[in-house]
Amino acid sequence: MATADKALDKLLKVVEKTEPLSTKGFRLFVLNTDYMTWNEEYPYRKSLSSLLKSHEFTIRESMEDGLKMLETTYIDPQTEEKVRVLLYSILTDEGLLLSVTGAPSSCLEHVIEPLVHEPRVYYMWLPPFLIEKIASDLTKEYPQARVTYFVAKRTGRYNERTVIRPHVERTLIYHGADGEQTFHELAIPYGLFLETIGISIEGVTDLRMRTKGIFSLRNIQSKSFLEKFFFNYALGLIKKALEIKAAVRSSKNESIGIRMAKKELKIPILVPLIIKFSKQLEYETALIIMQSMEERQFSLYNTVLAKGSVMIDSMVIDKNKQSLFAVNINSERIAIAPHLLESVDSLIRFYQLIVETFDPKAICVYSYSE
Repeated sequence: MATADKALDKLLKVVEKTEPLSTKGFRLFVLNTDYMTWNEEYPYRKSLSSLLKSHEFTIRESMEDGLKMLETTYIDPQTEEKVRVLLYSILTDEGLLLSVTGAPSSCLEHVIEPLVHEPRVYYMWLPPFLIEKIASDLTKEYPQARVTYFVAKRTGRYNERTVIRPHVERTLIYHGADGEQTFHELAIPYGLFLETIGISIEGVTDLRMRTKGIFSLRNIQSKSFLEKFFFNYALGLIKKALEIKAAVRSSKNESIGIRMAKKELKIPILVPLIIKFSKQLEYETALIIMQSMEERQFSLYNTVLAKGSVMIDSMVIDKNKQSLFAVNINSERIAIAPHLLESVDSLIRFYQLIVETFDPKAICVYSYSE
């Protein structure tokens, strides 16, 4: 087991020693899990090793100090040929599964997607403003750096006055040397959030970052940039993701017993996860968000709505992740009370829904006073 920085150090050494990863390029991706070990069995769920094997991964013996080689295959839907995918992976103390691979991003979609539908495993999802900030920092540090590619989406269908044709869902894939300026010009009028951003740094590398916690480097011409990427940029984003995870894990909804003279009293303890909005939530928009929740496999029941001002109480079942939590929504925030501590992946998935369908700048905290 290792902390995130030590895990990145081990993966960096793999990249440096392995051709063609160190020259042609590689993908680094991170999965958020509730697993602290590879082989420990848990009540009502498989160990991480068993879970991977059930998805046809072969796990080779540890290479060194917790580093494992994972191998799997899939059938390419276009060529119908079997494709081999090799991953170098390590599990951290914080429950992050970090991997590097030479396989293209299209391959990763096939091998990762089935895993993230499992309970207690999800992408290391990042709010769009975090990868946008990294891109901005890179263009300031390297004068020759340009944002040359981005994928941006609008999935919300609420009536936003500043957005052109607000009820239209859209995906914009852009190639061009003026990518940074173009995104900022289009983001507000078309209600877009960033999903993927690509930065070309002449004489250094081509880098792409996705909110799913997938980072791609190609045409690597500067070995020194590798270390900077791992420990300045990737580690910085991992720390932000761990802050979100800590906020989610700090939330609880339970009761404690206090022994009195003749009986035991149950005292409820509620520490909600808070999603704070950067803009006011209106009643009509809240109803549309509730529709989006159903579309993403969040089912609501025992729902109480106060018409006019926004005030919604509901229980939510995540059918994808098989978890249960309660929400209280007003115009400024959502308070979430999990039914079980093992709902980390589900609550992060819910936070992602709010960011992608309503407020790209919404933030997660575990105390509203923060």
